[in-house]
Amino acid sequence: MADISKVQWNSTTYNLKDGSAIANITRSGTTFTATRRDGTTFTFDQQAVSGSFLPLTGGTVTGTTLFSKTTAASGTANNSPALIVGGAATAAHMEMDFNKIMAKTNGTSVAELKLNPDGGQVSIGAGGLNVNGTITGTKVYNAVYNDYAELFKIDKNDPIENGKIAYACEDGYVHSQGDPYTAVGIVSDTFGHLLGGEGDMNDPNYVPIGLAGRVSVYAPGVKLGEFVAANDDGTGRSADLDKDKGCILGKCIGKDPKNREGYIYLLINIG
Repeated sequence: MADISKVQWNSTTYNLKDGSAIANITRSGTTFTATRRDGTTFTFDQQAVSGSFLPLTGGTVTGTTLFSKTTAASGTANNSPALIVGGAATAAHMEMDFNKIMAKTNGTSVAELKLNPDGGQVSIGAGGLNVNGTITGTKVYNAVYNDYAELFKIDKNDPIENGKIAYACEDGYVHSQGDPYTAVGIVSDTFGHLLGGEGDMNDPNYVPIGLAGRVSVYAPGVKLGEFVAANDDGTGRSADLDKDKGCILGKCIGKDPKNREGYIYLLINIG
């Protein structure tokens, strides 16, 4: 078992000389009893053992014996037990308690938690979960939003609004207007899954375009059950199945979830 050579309580640090290092810690309620190697003991209450005070250089540490008086992210007191790794509770550290693992820059501010950073694999922060690699699972469900989208590059001088149709052009960009037969999909802010593409979803030079699933589109006058075809100005209209083959976007399946004037809910089926 690893020896504990220093113990910290509030602002007091207890140094234990060689030969008298702690061999065991037991708990009764909120009181802890430390037994030195020479057989003598001392007690402490809600003890903090952290950072270099606990050199884990071999052996094992067992039981719920490492506690810290920490502060919650909101700044309120939190006397829950926690294991502090990497520094004191008021410095940069990682802490683990019965149901949380948190990285903190100090006693209150939450930091980005990285898993296998040298391999560049996983990080969890304010922006969410980022994985530099492949995610594999037997089942993925419970996405809040509805459509599958892909990022397309746009001309920054020709922005396209959410719910409007985007058109492929020879310059390699998608545009807000174009030949109805070049319509590629609807710009979406409700995608539940963002596929491939070239850019980053936070890059203003790219837009997410819904390619499958359900999406809102600006198509005034289209009724429930009607097919929707692209106009040349970013809007949709009721389709004539005989005349509009090649520029149909899908079928109207209801009202826009946000009840916006002129918008409908579309089940995408481009063809």
